[in-house]
Amino acid sequence: MIAFGITFTQIIYCTNFIALNRNTMPFINFNTIPHLRLRDNIHGAFYHSDTMTFGHITLEEGAILPEHNHIHEQWTHVLEGTLEFNLDGETRIMTSGISVYIPSDVRHSARAVTQCRLMDAFLPCREDFKTLEPWVAVAEHHQ
Repeated sequence: MIAFGITFTQIIYCTNFIALNRNTMPFINFNTIPHLRLRDNIHGAFYHSDTMTFGHITLEEGAILPEHNHIHEQWTHVLEGTLEFNLDGETRIMTSGISVYIPSDVRHSARAVTQCRLMDAFLPCREDFKTLEPWVAVAEHHQ
């Protein structure tokens, strides 16, 4: 039987998966995780499972993420702001509610037209993010 494009077997599988993992998948409060510095004017809070990295990232207005690539698959989702994003030579303007999928080893870059808040997911885990330095807000430097 198919309901809404999902088979009964898929429903049972999903229900069992959720039941099996309910106690092993913690709730994460990204409001309490200290931000780490990715580059000038780019910082975020990250959580790492055994297989992936998930993050809430802030790009200050005018921040530039230079063109780069990595082995990780990546999803970037804009929560707030306007982001100019280049994926393998194609540039798009991304605003709240728009996501981009970045396949492994594909070159990409970004520029924050306004301050942006993003969600990023990486697979496999970003081991290099585990050693990032803490981010210090500019206002804290002047105190």
